Amino acid sequence: MTTTLVPPGASAVTAPAEPDTQSESRSLLAWAAVAVGIVAFAASWFRHATFRSSSFDLGVYEQVVWKMAHGHGATSTLVGWNTFADHLSPILLAFVPLYRIVATPLWFFAAQAAAFAVGLMLLPAMLTAAGLPARHHRPLFLAYLLSPLMWNAVLFDFHTSTLAVPVLIFGITAALRHDRRGMVLAVVGLALLRDDVAAAGACIALIGWRSDSPGRRFRVGLAVGSLAWVAFGSALGSAMGADRYWTERYGYLGTSATDAILHPLHTIPALLAHLATGQNLTLALFWMLPFALLPLVRPAYALLTGFVALPVLIANDANFHSMSFHYGAPLLPFLVLCAAVTVARQRTPRRQTMCGAMFTALSVASFVLVGPFMVSTLRLAVVAPGDARAAVATIRPGDVVVATSFLGPHVAHRKTLFPYPSPFMDADRNFPLNPSVTRLSGARQAAVDVVIVSKAAPRFARLHKKFAELPQIRRDFRVERFGTVTLYRRVKPAA
Repeated sequence: MTTTLVPPGASAVTAPAEPDTQSESRSLLAWAAVAVGIVAFAASWFRHATFRSSSFDLGVYEQVVWKMAHGHGATSTLVGWNTFADHLSPILLAFVPLYRIVATPLWFFAAQAAAFAVGLMLLPAMLTAAGLPARHHRPLFLAYLLSPLMWNAVLFDFHTSTLAVPVLIFGITAALRHDRRGMVLAVVGLALLRDDVAAAGACIALIGWRSDSPGRRFRVGLAVGSLAWVAFGSALGSAMGADRYWTERYGYLGTSATDAILHPLHTIPALLAHLATGQNLTLALFWMLPFALLPLVRPAYALLTGFVALPVLIANDANFHSMSFHYGAPLLPFLVLCAAVTVARQRTPRRQTMCGAMFTALSVASFVLVGPFMVSTLRLAVVAPGDARAAVATIRPGDVVVATSFLGPHVAHRKTLFPYPSPFMDADRNFPLNPSVTRLSGARQAAVDVVIVSKAAPRFARLHKKFAELPQIRRDFRVERFGTVTLYRRVKPAA
């Protein structure tokens, strides 16, 4: 008796496509891909142009790529770490020559919009390889097009993990077809995008696994190689002092990953208790809602999806448990695969059609409930764009700047940019920064030329007031007001 992770219909000989609808479907899909790419790009541009993008993370990527394009290294002064130690993402080097042509985040927005569109174009091949008849593809196309996982990721600044979606779809398709070259290309692509995303390569290696398959050794080697790259990226970050995430997010499991592995009697109960929290259960519910929770029906595929989601689910970080950010995007191809296999295994076309109807209704509901409009990705307004543009226009290219988060991306093309209120004051943050950034330093304070601050939200009003009353600010800086933006410009050298 053999075990298999191969869905029905995923044989070397594929069923013929329906000739009456194939051409029309391809045309509609191409137009849909173009439309979703244009809308995603335009919405990203709108969000940035109206000062809704943030220093963390767009400002970090903006500064790092601009610095590399101008020979200033790859360390962001916003976080204080070399970007390739913080997250090993070699793909960022591809943006360097583009920033030599024109330094603009539109390159990042275009890349994410293209990833969204290309993922849709690759989806039919994956669904067919999973054994789903072409007549039942459209509900899953809609689930992809309306996915909050994808829209919230595309519209929250820029992240290389979002670019992984079409690579994962391509890799899953190759795995179902037992296409070794395609699987290798996908794993290499994931490794170039980001070290931790490469862990999904191990899952690709297991999709289509047969216990009697001659390709078992190849798949095991591919899985081991994927996990080894993750370990290498982590070790590189530790060696370069950027292992900030373990203590903050996973410290409850042990003092280090090695400590957690060596003490399973402590680690396993702590991990299971954390997985069972209401936040995680709610998050998983929203992930699977567009697919009517059907991914749970296929335990093997659900486990692979869970493995990709594990770093998010076990993290002690409120951001990870929010639908507002980008963390769920790499799960989307696996969730679509789970749903496709489940529908393909329904015994009658009528039941398959009923599943499709549920996907359609729940995709719309999910987009409304936790899509970009509900999570305030596009609605959040901090400053009046005209005020902000007028203030930013007065800052010189060589100035050392301190900026609040929603202004940071617009002044990131410089060697030194600090997150407000560093290095003048301490501030509570929900993520760690290098001590060199947060340390109160007289020398760094003396180097600052401009501090640009957006209007105070109620929870920041006290901080802004305290900052304005600092002796060195009152003594050495002139206040310039631009409506919803306040700019402090140095008028005399620090003592």
